[in-house]
Amino acid sequence: MVRGSSAAQAEGANHLPNVAWSIELSGPLPRGLRKQRSAKEEVGMRRHLPTILLLLVLLGLLGLALTFMVSAWRGSTAHMSVHGWIALSLGVFFSVLIGCGLMALMFYSSRRGYDDRASGGEQAPDDG
Repeated sequence: MVRGSSAAQAEGANHLPNVAWSIELSGPLPRGLRKQRSAKEEVGMRRHLPTILLLLVLLGLLGLALTFMVSAWRGSTAHMSVHGWIALSLGVFFSVLIGCGLMALMFYSSRRGYDDRASGGEQAPDDG
């Protein structure tokens, strides 16, 4: 099916004006119409494949962990007061905040070379 929008098409003109056309085909394109991927694009796709697979595996593990968490939560009969929920929320928030801050400082220190200056810039020789 060919779609486009122009005044010439509405009038039924026999010539094709300069309009953005979209062609929808069912099935693969003929060889001459296929967009050939360059070697650079192929290498780029292969380079990202391990990252995509790792992301899918990690998302699957996260889904399993969330499923286990929900099932354990629903099976529990313990009740917590509002003060308990507030304390739990603040504890989790500040733990994550401190963890993120320390990781940021570690990357900052490593990038700026502070680690090299503190250790003298040389590695200790192995005795074995």
